[in-house]
Amino acid sequence: MQPLIQVAGILVTFVWAALATFVLLKLVGLFVTLRVSRARNRGSRYFAAWRGASIANCRIMLPGTLPAA
Repeated sequence: MQPLIQVAGILVTFVWAALATFVLLKLVGLFVTLRVSRARNRGSRYFAAWRGASIANCRIMLPGTLPAA
């Protein structure tokens, strides 16, 4: 019985966190744009480095080690 109670608690916590995050993001979205426009994204070296990335081509990129644009 105890494992079922713990699993139920985990599920309730997950749902609570997801709903709270959704509500908070909606509230923040009323005041600030949460997305980067395609035009701004295109000029970003950080996003350009990850364009076309895949699991097979994944590598860790630390700040200051981005390839030249």
